[in-house]
Amino acid sequence: MRPLVFGGLLLSGALVVVAGYPWGDHVGHAHWTRVGWVPFLSGPIRPSDLAGNLLLGVPFGIFAGLGLERSPLIAGAATLILAVFVEAVQVYSHSRFPSATYVVCIVTGAVAAAALVRVYLRPAPERPS
Repeated sequence: MRPLVFGGLLLSGALVVVAGYPWGDHVGHAHWTRVGWVPFLSGPIRPSDLAGNLLLGVPFGIFAGLGLERSPLIAGAATLILAVFVEAVQVYSHSRFPSATYVVCIVTGAVAAAALVRVYLRPAPERPS
């Protein structure tokens, strides 16, 4: 894997964690009643949050598409792990609302970006001379 792709995957993965982690609002007890368990049905659902979370997965998908085989699958699996971690940590926050909807949006953004990069932007493989 090229260093630029590896660095991009690390940075974009860190972006997902930094954006979703409840910095400064971590409490010692859980708020399980505030979890939106059913994607797109349990709230709160705000269009701006949907768009933001969709876009949050795009950088990871772009770098995965540029440098990894099976990039949509890997981008989906990796962002699923990151997004579930971030949303699970939000259970211990007073101001954040963990939601399966946002997990789906982040993963969808990453998978779509990886698939589009593979189809439209990925360089052709080099032919041996």
